[in-house]
Amino acid sequence: MPAAASNASGVIRPRPVHAPALRLFLLHHAGGSHRIFRPWVPLFPADWEVCLVEAPGRGRMARLPPAERVEDLVEHLLTELDPWLDRPFAVFGHSMGALAGLALTAALCEQRRPPVWLGVSAHPGPRTPDGPPKPRLHRLSSVRLRAVLATLGGVPDRVLADDGMWSLVEPLLRADLVLAETWRPEPAPLVPVPMTAFCGLADVAVPPGAIAGWARYTERFLGVRAHPGGHFYFQDNHSEVVDQIVADVLSVLGEQTVRSARLNDGEPTGLPGNVRTGTPAVVRSE
Repeated sequence: MPAAASNASGVIRPRPVHAPALRLFLLHHAGGSHRIFRPWVPLFPADWEVCLVEAPGRGRMARLPPAERVEDLVEHLLTELDPWLDRPFAVFGHSMGALAGLALTAALCEQRRPPVWLGVSAHPGPRTPDGPPKPRLHRLSSVRLRAVLATLGGVPDRVLADDGMWSLVEPLLRADLVLAETWRPEPAPLVPVPMTAFCGLADVAVPPGAIAGWARYTERFLGVRAHPGGHFYFQDNHSEVVDQIVADVLSVLGEQTVRSARLNDGEPTGLPGNVRTGTPAVVRSE
């Protein structure tokens, strides 16, 4: 364990690995917690360390107020992840976690500590100043918000149906939604990190056609991975989604190994770090 880490960390490691080949940081959705990703842990390669990241205001981080600005969340994440960046690492974020993943990756690139890969899921990307307006769920009435969440999934029905439980969850959820719906970066981040976007084909909140817009935030877009299901499509496709993450990360790591070997031999790599692909491929899982 790195010296700076502790049991109070917001980085949960259900399966610690000594000297892992890769650490994968998973960032959860608005109103959620690290628990959404627990079923994934045993599905990844044995030499990968899966790190479930808890945002402020819940779980181990319940002592902290929830962040209402992406900048504040990134500052928190940089502190929490710092002890674990001594190995190659990748980042995957779902919904709000996708925004956090992009902003975190941009900050790490500025520090010259980039991840090897970024996965973004079920979000159309930042709300840029010149872009079209996006839904403002955080402004909905309590009754209307509960109705919308019932169609999206991710919040247990028992919570939505029980006034007492909802009153405990609603403030945290609204804070997360403020963060996710009001971030307007100018200029928008453009990261030199390979990126894959994931979505559910039946997602009513983020139509699959909106996902390809992530290509504008990376210098190397690997394409869209579309799956049956809605906003939380992976709850019925854990293995398929994990397999795609592993395949993309291993592909990128393989290219980096070839590039490094060729550089050491003084050969041109043919794989410039800022290469931009053409029209992104859409891969559908049947």
